[in-house]
Amino acid sequence: MNTDFSELNIMQLSDSFFPSGLYAMSNGLETVFDEKRITTVDEIPEFIPTIITHQVGPVDCVALINAYDFAKDDEP
Repeated sequence: MNTDFSELNIMQLSDSFFPSGLYAMSNGLETVFDEKRITTVDEIPEFIPTIITHQVGPVDCVALINAYDFAKDDEP
């Protein structure tokens, strides 16, 4: 059995969507609750588009596009 977990460890730390349970990213939800910018669970759906527009889009999608462009160029 292979016990080298280095690749798994990297995925746990670098990919917030990797379902490992070790690393979770709330995108600042605790902060907005703590600062009373969101006070009820019903307000969370209004918060999600903000996260997509200002965090996921500019950061994760740019990385995804760059990876796709590099892979499509058949670069070694």
